[in-house]
Amino acid sequence: MDSQTWKINYGFWIGLNNMCYFSKMKYLSILILLFLSIFTSCKKEENTNSKEECSEEIIELEATFLEEESIAFVPYDSVSTIYFKNKNGKEISFVSFNNPTVRNDTSAISSFFTPCSSNGFNMYGYRRQNIRCSFNSVELDLAFEITVSTGVYFPEFLYYDRFSLRIRADSSFVFNDSNTLFIVTSDKGNNIDISTNYVFLEELTLNHKLFKNVYISIKKNNEPPTDLYFNKEFGVIGFTDMENKLWVLDRVE
Repeated sequence: MDSQTWKINYGFWIGLNNMCYFSKMKYLSILILLFLSIFTSCKKEENTNSKEECSEEIIELEATFLEEESIAFVPYDSVSTIYFKNKNGKEISFVSFNNPTVRNDTSAISSFFTPCSSNGFNMYGYRRQNIRCSFNSVELDLAFEITVSTGVYFPEFLYYDRFSLRIRADSSFVFNDSNTLFIVTSDKGNNIDISTNYVFLEELTLNHKLFKNVYISIKKNNEPPTDLYFNKEFGVIGFTDMENKLWVLDRVE
């Protein structure tokens, strides 16, 4: 074989191999695109199927009741007045304007919404127990409200008991969520993880008075009133007023 013929044959085989290589790459690219198309289609179908059918009626869940350990977070049975003092010994009072009785919400349904197919929403409802009590102070123009109720954890629809202590300027009639102490009192055995906004101390001294097992609120901002102190034994044991002055529990009647 002469040199010229060898070069021609070599070039032919190189060209053929290149054609085969590019054909394989083209075939592989088609397979990848086909796989991605099928995968994307399946994911879309999966996402669509994950949404339940829409209902025109309220979907009522099983009724739920507060745990005894949650009810114990409201130690105000037969309490009409709570007295606090500042570091100088000045006394102010908070007077009850509703009694802390356990109520069953039988006439109304607590509700929430979840997405359903066709870009709609289903409305769920559940009947529950709750406790609510409120106290207000004319001297400081402040009020606080305690609520214990049952919430729903998403997306599994699991119940849990929750406690909230909120304080506000009494004349505003609006509670500010940034001034709220929030505690999960019972997860009802569901092992759910819900964020709260408190620091727990086994002991705390306020104006020379020692309290045990104290929950302290964590504020979102520095707007007064900034601090709330609570324990299960006495209830609200301290707070700061609109001038950031500390008031500490003295007695209840």
